[in-house]
Parts: sequence; C-alpha cells; structure tokens
Amino acid sequence: MAWYKAGTIAVTNGSKVVTGSGTAFIASVRNGFILSAPDDRVYEIDGIQSDSQFTLAFPYKGVTAAGQGYSIAPTQGVIADLTEKAAELVNSFGSVRDALPGIKQDVSAAQTTASSGVTKANAAQATANTAQSTANAALPKASGSAYNLSLSGVLQSTDTFYAANQYIYRLVYGNTWGPEVQARWDGATVNRWMQWGYRNNSQAYTTIMTMDTNNPGILITPNASRVRGDSMFEVYNTIAVVPATQSGIGGANQSASCLYVGGSGGRSINAAMAINASGLDYAEYMAKSGDFILEKGDVTGINAAGKLTNKFAEAVTFLVKSTDPAYVGGDTWGNANIVGVPPLPIFRMEGSEATADAPAIAPETDAEWRVRQEEYDKAMAAYQDRMEAVRKDVDRMAFCGQVPVNVLGAKAGDYIVPVADGAGIKGIAVRYPNIDQYMIAVGKVIAIESDGRARIIVKTV
Repeated sequence: MAWYKAGTIAVTNGSKVVTGSGTAFIASVRNGFILSAPDDRVYEIDGIQSDSQFTLAFPYKGVTAAGQGYSIAPTQGVIADLTEKAAELVNSFGSVRDALPGIKQDVSAAQTTASSGVTKANAAQATANTAQSTANAALPKASGSAYNLSLSGVLQSTDTFYAANQYIYRLVYGNTWGPEVQARWDGATVNRWMQWGYRNNSQAYTTIMTMDTNNPGILITPNASRVRGDSMFEVYNTIAVVPATQSGIGGANQSASCLYVGGSGGRSINAAMAINASGLDYAEYMAKSGDFILEKGDVTGINAAGKLTNKFAEAVTFLVKSTDPAYVGGDTWGNANIVGVPPLPIFRMEGSEATADAPAIAPETDAEWRVRQEEYDKAMAAYQDRMEAVRKDVDRMAFCGQVPVNVLGAKAGDYIVPVADGAGIKGIAVRYPNIDQYMIAVGKVIAIESDGRARIIVKTV
C-alpha cells in the first residue's frame, strides 16, 4: 500500500489535531498509521474524524504551520485487519469446508510438503552457518589473544598475509588497484592500526590516513601530487570532536561548533603560516555587571571590577560591542564544568537477527521510541536553557580591528567619544578631541557604513 500524500495539512504546536486541505482521510488513513510530519518527526495517528481531520496519539512538537507537505505510511495494522477478516470469512464457510474431505486432504498434503521444504531450508542454513564458523576459526590470530577481524561490504578482493610476526588484512576496492583499507596487528608488541590509502596500477601503495592504538589519534598524510590551495582535511555541516586534555581555565565552550580542538602542554593549535578568517575584529567575552542588553556596535563601559556596565558614572574605560569577529577570546562561559555536555543524538534501534556470536535483538517499538524521543527532547531543552542562562551574563567586546559603531552623522577622520546619555552611555563624533576626550575615545572613523553608521579602527587603551 503506497504512502498517502494528497493535499496539504495544517499543524499546531502542542495540539493533537491535524487539519487537511484537499485530503480524503476516511478512505485512505487508518488508526495506527504513521504521519511523517513537517517537523521531520513521526507521529502515530490515533483517530480519523473526517476527510479533512484526524488526531495524533500525542501533541505535535513542531512549530505551528499551514499548507505543509506530509506523508502517511501504512503499518502492519493493515495486515492484522486483513488476517482477522480472512479468519471470519473462513469460519463462515466452515460447513462447506467440512463437507469436502478431499479438499482437506489436499490442503494437508500441501502443508506437509511446505513443512518439509522449510525443514530442508533450515538444514541448508545450518550447514552454511557451520561453514562460516569454520572459516572464521581459520582466520589467523595474534599470539595468545582471541582477536579476529570481521569484514563486510561489497569488495573486489580481500587477502591476508603474514610477515615479520604481523597479521595484515587488506581490502581492495578494485581489481588490483584503487582505494584500499589495511588492518594490522603485531603478535609480538600487540600494535594495532588501520590505514586508508590507494594502490596505483604499478601496485605502489600510498597511505592517506592512519589510526594507531600506540599513538592515539588520526594521522593524515598529504598526497605529493596536491598543490597549494588543495584541501587536505574538510568537515561538512557536522561536528568533529577531538577529545584531548583541555588547557586553560574551565576548558572549551560547549556551544555548537564545526570543530572542537582540545589541548595539552599549553597548546591546542600551532600554525607555521597565516591563519585566514573573514571577520574584521578581535573580541573577548566579558562578564556583565547587571542584567542589560547590548546591541552590536553599542558603546559601553568597564567598571572598576573589570565587568561591563551600561552606566556612565561607573565606567573607568570604554569599549564597543563586536559585530563581526575573526577571533574571540575568553570563550569559557559555557564550558562543560558550568553547563554540562549536550545529550548525545539518538537513533531508532532496528534490531538484528541472531548470529553465532550474539543473540537476536528485538526492534524498538513505537512506544519505546517515543519515550526515548521525549527523554532526549527534555534533556536537550534543559541543556539549551542552561546555555542561555549563562550566555546572557556575558558579551563579546571588540579590542582591536575594524568595527561598526552605532553613531550617525560622523565623518571619516572623526573620533568616537563616549558621553553620558542620561544615566547610560552613547558615542558622539568629535573632529578634534581634547586630551580627556582622546583618552576615553573608542576609535577613529575610517568609513561610513551603508546604513549611515561609522566604522572605526578600535583604539587600544
């Protein structure tokens, strides 16, 4: 039975009711069917009220929206209904069935034949399993250990060989050349590693990446044919976590990032040449002295306790909030010691058949999956709340570089000088500041932004 996708639906956050437009739910949908909703979650359908309305087993968790595409998948409940109806039909003709003993005999003979076929198939499978177990037992093992290497996938060839007390398995994704994966253990020193590389048509092997248990981590070997500007390592739309001893106070911030790098020996990254970034200023996170909001480009002060203040009378010096930083320091406000770590993503457990080494695992039921989804959503919401609670107590301030400032009417060459704005702080443009004004100026105007604001070179204190 095909998935049902006609028309569109409207959904409401926190509601079980789903309203359709151009739909025929009564003829096409049953209780227990699964809705693949606009929020990329799946929901059990609990009741169909009309061609344009049904209800869910639990409230919709996504944002309220109308005119949304969707799909509804039939479940095994359809098979159960069909089985029940078939049983009713057979029972209704029981007297006819009993009056035809010849048919009963034929059915019995067919059942016996089918049972015999199943028995033979089971025996063949048992023979195959025994052969596989024998083949696995024949695999070489490191001396005194119980390690085997299990390989799976569509391969052109595999081979094993033994040299200098080293067991090596090689997987070749090509006839005699192409991408290759090697796995090795050394029976004497119990070294183990995996290598990814390729073998050319002259059988010369080139290593691209190595994982080694004696030297934990990943070593990427650049190809000699690559030229300047070619990528050596790329991360696309994901999070790459590199566990390591955290250096610095409190460790790394737990906010979402494309790459996390730990550190040891007081360093995380060494660079022999330039590090390029698109941002225009260097900024640092600083703690606020109170509950107030700063917009990008706002002029604010630092009080005698070294915290940000929005009161002119408390300020001993002044800064501008960063807009587009290339580098940010002091980024420890959301480290794991303060907010904990985010919950790990969850995946539905599909189950597996029994093998010689492991028992069968039953697939996760819809109810079990919903419980785990709800637990994950609750844990993620709590983590995000903790992050937001500490994030509002800090802000990112520009210490050097170029930054727009929320001052209008300035001209290139002017200085931006902080002044009292009631009890608060604002900036004004001064062409020729006196010594007191120059001492507290936040920067010198070098250009005017398209929205009329001044862009300054930040003046270091």
